[in-house]
Amino acid sequence: MKSSMYNNDTNTQTKITSVNNLINTLNTLTDIDSLTKSNDNTISSKQNSINSSILNITQKEQDLVSLENTYLTTQTKNQIDLNTQLQNISALEKSLEVSKQSLVELLE
Repeated sequence: MKSSMYNNDTNTQTKITSVNNLINTLNTLTDIDSLTKSNDNTISSKQNSINSSILNITQKEQDLVSLENTYLTTQTKNQIDLNTQLQNISALEKSLEVSKQSLVELLE
């Protein structure tokens, strides 16, 4: 009878140990799942940050192209205005010369 109780006790201990091992294994798997979810969230967050940065860079590149076009347009307009002013000065200088000659002729 003692032997039978001893065997039952040993079997019970073995089963308890087995159940404890199974619980530890499940806990480990749960921890791994939690870590995996955390890593997935971190990766997703970093991917979102990268996508946002790419969008920001694209917008800045478009802004730069727009500013360059504005600069070139302004530069062209200013060059046209300068050429017009130079032509006006030249015309006024010619007119002044003609007026001087007319005055000299009148004074003679």
